[in-house]
Amino acid sequence: MKSFIEELYYGNIDPQNSGFEDDAGVQRELRTISENEDWLTEHLTGEEKKRFLDFADAWSAYNGDATLDGFITGFRLGARFVLDICNPNRCGMSPLHRSARERGSPAEPSIGTADRRRTWFSMPVTGWWSGW
Repeated sequence: MKSFIEELYYGNIDPQNSGFEDDAGVQRELRTISENEDWLTEHLTGEEKKRFLDFADAWSAYNGDATLDGFITGFRLGARFVLDICNPNRCGMSPLHRSARERGSPAEPSIGTADRRRTWFSMPVTGWWSGW
């Protein structure tokens, strides 16, 4: 079985697949855009047509760049989540443990409600990834 990264690399995972094909509202908007662009291209002439086509091309390029930027930003945000989760100075510590450590208090607070509030993301990390 290939890793997630291999599946992404070979195109078996499409992070851009958002299900727009099944969304009637989005399809209606795309049809409106396409029909109006076709109408304007057919009916405009001379300088007006050139300006419209320049506008459409520039908007398309900008939209592509903005989509790419959002895609990259999403991956960076995900990586920051992983780094924060796997930070050896914070892994396995609940927010109460961290705030006690930051105040210089004993690392382990007394047993009480804080221990009952621990959740899966504050439990100690074990496995090959725990050394990150």
